[in-house]
Amino acid sequence: MDPVSDNTDIYWPEDEEPQVPPIPPELDGPWGPIRLYNEASIGNELECARWCSRIGLLRPPSCRRHKINRELIARGDRHPVWWCPGCRDRKSACEDTIFEDANLTIGQILLLAFSWAHGLSYEATRSNLIMERGQTGPTNQTIAHWFDLFRDRIIGVTDHLRLAAGQIGGPGCIAQIDEALIGRRKYNRGRVVEGTWVLGMVASDGRLRLAKCPGNRRDRRTLEHII
Repeated sequence: MDPVSDNTDIYWPEDEEPQVPPIPPELDGPWGPIRLYNEASIGNELECARWCSRIGLLRPPSCRRHKINRELIARGDRHPVWWCPGCRDRKSACEDTIFEDANLTIGQILLLAFSWAHGLSYEATRSNLIMERGQTGPTNQTIAHWFDLFRDRIIGVTDHLRLAAGQIGGPGCIAQIDEALIGRRKYNRGRVVEGTWVLGMVASDGRLRLAKCPGNRRDRRTLEHII
């Protein structure tokens, strides 16, 4: 942290206070690759898509004609589709999502996101994605592409990113706190530059809070105010 300055102003507009829905119960608690594989049904594309729908990663579009929500159904070895039982109209479940036009399964992309969020190496990431004997996993180029995509998605919502609200931690619960610079790489090369400083707080029970540092300030008074 920077030394405390007597003329440091802490500015936190009321309309920037964290105000978003709570974390879905399915995401509560600590996570590991085994829990993700089991609970998200990584090996079953249809069940994995249904899990993503329950936590809000995939949202069922209503049928304009019948005014009812569509159902998820399998489509061979391709991504599932939203199907209207009334008119039998179909729409890709991955349309307008990060899964769209991907050559990987939804489950593999979830494992990539998990690996990126935990800062795993390419080798460890590749190991997480090998589901059957004889598979080699994605190439370094594929992993790098998805890691960059996840990073860009986070950067794109940094200005209004708020995860849940309220106090975390408490008796018997440890909260870890750290700051990170989230920014874009110039021409997609070299180190991260021109970013936004974000303070992250995660409790041992899995609850998470993120807050943008006002004015990119990281002095003691500003960070203690956020905390």
